[in-house]
This record gives sequence, structure tokens and C-alpha cells, in this order.
Amino acid sequence: MILPLSHNFQVQHDPELRLMRFQWVGGPNSRGLRAGMRYSRDLVEKLHPHFVLVDFAGMPPVEMRDELWMSLHWFPRVSRRPLRGVAVMYPPTQLHNQMAVEAMLWVGRRFMQYQLQVFKSVPAAYDWFTGGDTAAGLRLEAEWEAAKAPLLLSI
Repeated sequence: MILPLSHNFQVQHDPELRLMRFQWVGGPNSRGLRAGMRYSRDLVEKLHPHFVLVDFAGMPPVEMRDELWMSLHWFPRVSRRPLRGVAVMYPPTQLHNQMAVEAMLWVGRRFMQYQLQVFKSVPAAYDWFTGGDTAAGLRLEAEWEAAKAPLLLSI
């Protein structure tokens, strides 16, 4: 299911697969990023997914102060959740954010008790999460795309 848009994040939650997907839809400005990150953290704590996909498509460059805040306050708390796998997806144009996340992961590596994979496409991440269940991946992607259409019309 697609959760209501909140704090510039679109969120997909599949309770059966224990999977969540997060993507920033707040435009090119990172104002509100911390509120969105707190929202995502709270959802992970409340809904207990085993797998999380963080899709950086559309995300503005993360500012240094936000990177530091995430490293010190957000990441340690999220990483204490009983996650099995986290997938990160960067578009090729997201080198800045990729480097920011890698720095955060290096700082917080002692908290990580889950597998982390970086993907170039969302279907590849879904394939990893579902153990190759193509039908589940297609269903998740169709649900996501159907939710994006009304969102694009409202912008």
C-alpha cells in the first residue's frame, strides 16, 4: 500500500513482504528534510519492516549539516531496528548524495546488523528483497507507479 504523502516523502509499505520504500518528492530544495527523515524513522519503528528501499531519485543534494545530523541522531536509531536488508538506489546524477550516504554509513557501520546493497534500478532491489519473485516485484512497481500519477497531476 502507498501511504499518504507526508513530509515530502512518498512511502510504500507491504506488510506481507515486510518491505518499505521511501522516496523524496519535495522538489529540488531540501527544506523539510529532517522532518521527513524523522517521519521515515518513526514509520520504520512503528511498522517493523525487514527490508527498506531508499530511492534517492529526485532528492536534492544533502547539505553537510543534515548529513551530520543524520549520522549522529537519525542513523544510529534506525539501525537498531531488526532490519534484514537495506537497499539504496541512486540515479547516476546523484554522486554528491552517494558520497554523503557512504560517509554516514562509514560513521555508523558499528550499528549496522543488516545487509546493505546499492542498486542502479528499483526492480533489481525488489528482486533482491523478494528472492527473485518477479510477480511480487512487478506488483510493487505497478502500485508505486499508480500512486505517482495523481501526485504528478497535483504538482
